[in-house]
Amino acid sequence: MKSVGENGDNCDFYGVIQNIIEISYTYLDYEKTVVLFYCDWFDPSLRGTTKVNPKTNTVDIKMNRRYQAFDLFSMA
Repeated sequence: MKSVGENGDNCDFYGVIQNIIEISYTYLDYEKTVVLFYCDWFDPSLRGTTKVNPKTNTVDIKMNRRYQAFDLFSMA
């Protein structure tokens, strides 16, 4: 997932979807639906050593480094 950090810098997050939640509600006589993805995220920082392999153009992720922030949800 592409993200914009607090400093305005771009960051790619990688994770595993654990649950998908669809919420429907009515607002001003319109039916609205929001889809949330509950994910376990991997650490995108240099500590987590998420990097792109230039030979294969694939992303290498250190699977034992989890992102510890409380941003568990991503909204579609």
